[in-house]
Amino acid sequence: MNRGEIISYCLALKNAYEDLPFRDQSQLVINHRENRKVFAWFYEIKEEEYVRFRCSKISGERWEERSVQFHIGFLHEEICWIEVSLCDEEVLTEEVIKELVEESYKLTKPHKRRKPASWYFS
Repeated sequence: MNRGEIISYCLALKNAYEDLPFRDQSQLVINHRENRKVFAWFYEIKEEEYVRFRCSKISGERWEERSVQFHIGFLHEEICWIEVSLCDEEVLTEEVIKELVEESYKLTKPHKRRKPASWYFS
């Protein structure tokens, strides 16, 4: 899948929208409308296109073992970014992209709010 097809797939998910929050116009993010969390981040370095998705630390390690094209990016507790170059179409099959997008979407999806603790005691 190319960049445009991946973006279209991401935008087809419920309440997803694209944003250009950086001065560098080659960087595009796909967010959830409710909580504005990013689940896909597209960017370019030296004319090569990359995409980052959120994933669990365990899943990120599994992706890294699967291919040298996957790299764990920023790490925050148990959630990290997995990044991959869009140039390698052998690694980025449609199934792989869909799996990465869906995991990232679920991890960043807004959670239902709990009732405040005072509600239970009144």
